[in-house]
Amino acid sequence: MKYRCCTACLLLLLALIAAAAAGSVHGALPGAPPKCTAAVRKGIDWGAGSNSFGIEGATRTGGRAASVWDVFQLRPGAIADGATGDVATDFYRRFRQDVALMKQLGLKHFRLSLSWPRLLPGARKGSAVNPDAVRFYGAVLDELKAAGIQPMVALYNWDLPQSLHESYKGFLSPNSIEDFTYYADTAFRLFGGRVKHWLTFIEPYVVCNMQYGNGQYAPGVDYGDEGRYKCGHNVLLAHASAAKLYQQRYKASQGGQISFTTLVTWPEPVSGSAEDSRAAQNMLDSEVGWLLDPIYFGDYPASLKAAKGQYLPAFTAQQRQLLNGSLDFIAANCFTAKYVSAKPGSSTGFRQSKSSSSGQLIGPASGVPWINVVPGTQAKMLRYISRRYSLKGPGGTAVRPAVLISSSGVQVPGEEKMKLPAVLQDDFRVNFYREYLDSVCEAVASGDVNLIGWYAWSLFDGFEWTDGFRRKFGLVHVQYASPQGTSAAVAAAGGGLQRTPKNSARWLSQHFFRA
Repeated sequence: MKYRCCTACLLLLLALIAAAAAGSVHGALPGAPPKCTAAVRKGIDWGAGSNSFGIEGATRTGGRAASVWDVFQLRPGAIADGATGDVATDFYRRFRQDVALMKQLGLKHFRLSLSWPRLLPGARKGSAVNPDAVRFYGAVLDELKAAGIQPMVALYNWDLPQSLHESYKGFLSPNSIEDFTYYADTAFRLFGGRVKHWLTFIEPYVVCNMQYGNGQYAPGVDYGDEGRYKCGHNVLLAHASAAKLYQQRYKASQGGQISFTTLVTWPEPVSGSAEDSRAAQNMLDSEVGWLLDPIYFGDYPASLKAAKGQYLPAFTAQQRQLLNGSLDFIAANCFTAKYVSAKPGSSTGFRQSKSSSSGQLIGPASGVPWINVVPGTQAKMLRYISRRYSLKGPGGTAVRPAVLISSSGVQVPGEEKMKLPAVLQDDFRVNFYREYLDSVCEAVASGDVNLIGWYAWSLFDGFEWTDGFRRKFGLVHVQYASPQGTSAAVAAAGGGLQRTPKNSARWLSQHFFRA
């Protein structure tokens, strides 16, 4: 009896120690942002995002063909630490446990992307559908539905089939329009009954600037302005072709909506001068107007045509008709802001900087060089989009477009070097979300913005393109075997890659995901 009593005491002591340790790691969570009242939060879809190459792995499994990233990652020095997406988070094998974790966090909205080379290994119009991909994506969507989670599905998140790059340089060719439309039609037909929100492209700005403009991303071709704007033109037409097909053939029976995501870096004039204000507008025209003005106004912005007109293809009357009305809502990704000043004589007319003329940073640095923490950024972006792209309603009243933020996130400074359990205490990320969301909720409460959704980037620490596994945006920590990732053999045996929610996941779960 004495021994049993001591054992019980020991177990109780161990439990108390474990609880104390957990408390020291997690700490007390802050409250919801003051402006994010229960009424405001209730009317918005709160979710988290991912992408196929960043999490799926199984790149040589189930009939999947190569994407441009499978080839690009083999170039020496192309990816930090020599990492690859061959395994990533192993979502292909572990999606059921991942969906169970989403349900545990109270997540009701999840953004994912399909892999074009997995679904259509032949890539071209008329090519055969891969039955393994149909089973896999169908099982993922069924699992999400059973957990009460609504998917938002993107068709293209930068993983072009390698065969299309080799055939005609991908989106540099108008051939891409027909092939992408066939791919989209295949996805709508197979999965549309289970998907209510579609995104044709994730950040065409990045696709055309980094995949075909400066060559920093796969397929790594540096075609400068010629490639950038030729790609942008074809991507817009590919989107419009797929969107109109969906709206005409599937929307009535499936009840869904379609859009693409725009990347916005908010331009803050470095001074109150008229020149710097014009420079900020020029930057908005070059990033936002480049992609949205043709859909809403039928042509590229005047300032962009003045600066880059020799590279911008002209729209035909038929193409303008195709573009018109091809967005059911506006989706935007916005992470940070830059100071902008006039730059007479330059090709754009503006200069971007993290610092003012006196050297003051626009906001605290984060763990990635391209993000400074500027809390009002998203609210300013949302108000701008809502004003510029409002439509005329009855009596000439302005009807604000439905908008959503499809990616919002940050890396904690030094997070790539942190180990368990310290990495879970990501208070920097919690504060980032708290400050950004407070201003977003204020814009919603004021009636200036019709916000229908907001998605954190990202749900998991995954493969982050040229940064490999060095960049950590996840709400959920994934334990990799090394900076290069986890081997396929270890992953297939079920080893490693354990998932652990960070403070940010717990905070969003408490105040937003369960709203």
